[in-house]
Amino acid sequence: MKKSIFPFITIMLTVVAFFTIRRASAQKKRIAQRNLEDAEQIVTPVSTKATPSVDTVVTPVSTKTPPAMSTPVTSNWNEQKSKLKAKFATLTDADLYFDEGKKEAMLTKVQTKLGKTKEEFQKIIANL
Repeated sequence: MKKSIFPFITIMLTVVAFFTIRRASAQKKRIAQRNLEDAEQIVTPVSTKATPSVDTVVTPVSTKTPPAMSTPVTSNWNEQKSKLKAKFATLTDADLYFDEGKKEAMLTKVQTKLGKTKEEFQKIIANL
């Protein structure tokens, strides 16, 4: 009795088609997520803080010194960011973007991506 190979081929093609569609769907989700992250980078958060009047005296809330990682970062982050991207081609805008109050997390992530120790990374930022 000779068995037909047709059912086996049909099953195999169905399995291959299933995984191909599943992979394409996952890839579309990744692309959509990446586009969403890129769009979020373009939108800059608007500060809702009120500006102090001339009569107002602004005093610091805390006298704690900031963590050691934040001291080398100056107020002109855009210049430092462009110098870092020029020096390290693997860095992207997404790597160097941070939300208000989350600069330390971003710096730690960049340090890890570059494979540098905390001290090495602080020296790199200080020399920019």
